[in-house]
Amino acid sequence: MTCLYPSFQYVEQKQSLCCFNILSKKGLEWYIDTYAIPASLHPVLPKKDTPIYPFVPGKIGIYTRVFDYCNYRLPLTKFLIEVLLFHEVHLTQMNPFGLSKVCHFELSCRGLGSDPDLDVFRAFYRLNRSGSWYTFEVRDKNSCCYSWITTSLKDWKDHFFLVDDRYVPEFITWRLKKSKLPAPLPEDFAYNKDLYANLIKEAGLIQKYPEHILVMGLISTIWAEPEWYPTLKWNKEGQLCGVSSMGLKEALRLKSFDSKEFDIRATRTPKGDPPYLNLVQENLYQIREPEAPGDQGGLAGQGGSGLALITHVSNVVPAQMAVVTGSDKGKGFSSSGIKGSGSKFIIEDEGVHVSVEDEGVHAEGDEEGEGGEEEHP
Repeated sequence: MTCLYPSFQYVEQKQSLCCFNILSKKGLEWYIDTYAIPASLHPVLPKKDTPIYPFVPGKIGIYTRVFDYCNYRLPLTKFLIEVLLFHEVHLTQMNPFGLSKVCHFELSCRGLGSDPDLDVFRAFYRLNRSGSWYTFEVRDKNSCCYSWITTSLKDWKDHFFLVDDRYVPEFITWRLKKSKLPAPLPEDFAYNKDLYANLIKEAGLIQKYPEHILVMGLISTIWAEPEWYPTLKWNKEGQLCGVSSMGLKEALRLKSFDSKEFDIRATRTPKGDPPYLNLVQENLYQIREPEAPGDQGGLAGQGGSGLALITHVSNVVPAQMAVVTGSDKGKGFSSSGIKGSGSKFIIEDEGVHVSVEDEGVHAEGDEEGEGGEEEHP
């Protein structure tokens, strides 16, 4: 059983996600700037005694790990929305491990020149409960499309903020704990076995990826050169058998993106081709316009008594935003440019290279928390 948005009776069943937020205003400003959170979604902090759920009317809570570990941006990708809708689970109900597997699957498919395929994803993963949250577990540890993932993340349950609910479909559902999990796949389940086999063969690491990797994978629009597209090249020390180019497939197998073995390059889009960011935008679930006809946002399907008992809008604290770079439709890019690669960013045009060193930036007081035990499927 699922519902569009749960009533107070559901909260009474102790299924509220009751960790309180400790993200500071300065921290929120850093996330807004670094990850180009669209200003039109009005990102704000909840009061310290307000959990991420039940939702404030018109708002949805989003964990910071969605950005700095799961590698998603706003707008979200159409494939992620497809996965959530099929499994009848809300983004807020997913833990970072499950979401990071969805993102890695998307990137891996595109690294092989294919669109992400829901049936192939289901062949690899099944939805399962993880405490009060949900995750995606591998069906067969001997047939997995990733080679490594951390099993420990610090400080994700109490680091979140609120945004307008227009970044997800009105009809997205909230999975009740008593709902049955999806049934096992039938023996005659049909899926693309060639793509499945190639994903296993080219399995890479699930980790935090630098922004240019996400732009290459059609997930992020945080790219300062809209008329150019990102490429990677091995430097002389990193070349394999004389091959200088590196594709998305090879990049996902790197153990670290702080390597000095490769350069980030930007190549001019050929004349007549659409700007590269247009291709990225086509892959994103567009944020709904405010006050659209019939738009009830996150309150769709909410019963009268349940609505009256939901936390009021006054339980949010606006962030003191000095600079907001996100545009109304999420097309803006961060004023900080390309972050977190630890490599060089090179503009490539007719043999002229301009090198700009890239320095990683982290939110003050926010532990990375990406260490812990390693999981090798």
